[in-house]
Amino acid sequence: FWLKHLSRSQRTRLSDPSSARRNLMAAAAAMAAVSSGGLDCKTATVLGKPALSAMLGSKALPQLNWHKTSDINWTDFNYPPALRLIHYNVQELPSALRGPVRLLNIVFVLTVIACWLNFLTTLVVVPWTNGMAPGRWFIQTIIHLILLPSASLWTFYLGYRGLAEPDPQLVKNFQAAQLALSVIYFIFSVFPMGCVNGIFRLRYVWGSSDATAIVVYWVVATIVEAGLWGLAFALGLVSFFRVRRQVQEDQVSQGADKA
Repeated sequence: FWLKHLSRSQRTRLSDPSSARRNLMAAAAAMAAVSSGGLDCKTATVLGKPALSAMLGSKALPQLNWHKTSDINWTDFNYPPALRLIHYNVQELPSALRGPVRLLNIVFVLTVIACWLNFLTTLVVVPWTNGMAPGRWFIQTIIHLILLPSASLWTFYLGYRGLAEPDPQLVKNFQAAQLALSVIYFIFSVFPMGCVNGIFRLRYVWGSSDATAIVVYWVVATIVEAGLWGLAFALGLVSFFRVRRQVQEDQVSQGADKA
């Protein structure tokens, strides 16, 4: 009966053995990934937009003890402004979680500002520094401008949604990602690696250009950029330990309830 309501192309795809076999194999592979624990539904997304959710269904995970106070529409993509890749509204969270989530967002904002400052500094110093700043720095700073904010936004979203759901797998993934980013932030704050202006860049800036204004700008920009990376490193560690403490307090609370 239901075949009568399908279009000719739909009936053709259903009757095609190779197409049906491919669909079954794809579905089986997805379900095998979920059942083996290698992929969970919450992380099978691209910055909040569903990738495999139609195929994967839901996977039961042990729940954390705190609860969200209202339903959150995760498909209402409103952040970052203009790009609108994820949903973010701290007012939808319980008051106890707003502070940690705001901190996660601050780390992301600091990463964006530091990358844009590095991009602008590279545009200024490469043409005016007697070959000390090579042209390949243009490529490096563009790569950093794309990759680092993207990684920081993904990390922020893992922590934000993991706390809001709450979802222990997302929280665990956030902790690993935030720790890795914090290591990168520390390295960038100290060491001048390519176009990155760590604080040790100051040893090489003086005399790098015949234009005094360029030298002064590079000194100031290096201090500011290194400070931003250092602040992102410090707040990244603070956010890591705050989320970890939240989980530990929840585990203690669950143990007390069971006792």
